[in-house]
Amino acid sequence: MPPGPLTIAADDHNAALIATLAQRLETDEPTAGAPVDFLVTSRPPEQPAHHIAFTGELSDEVDAWDRAAPPQTVAGALWIPAGCDAAESIVAWLALRRQTP
Repeated sequence: MPPGPLTIAADDHNAALIATLAQRLETDEPTAGAPVDFLVTSRPPEQPAHHIAFTGELSDEVDAWDRAAPPQTVAGALWIPAGCDAAESIVAWLALRRQTP
């Protein structure tokens, strides 16, 4: 993951979480139709992203998306189960990802 500002997005279910992350991370507005650097979602992604965090329970639909995703289209994925501090987990994970070539 390159250094510098990240483009981030979220589904409707994670709007409050993405607002919190935008305050803690250096972010840029995503360009319409372009992949984002980081997406937070509770369902199969509806837009392309290099890194994805799934919140809540993993569903059969998310599992099917994972099996069907073309190789090397997602650089990293993180599952955050219910009851975990999603913001802290994501910030820590992104810090590690940004240090990894």
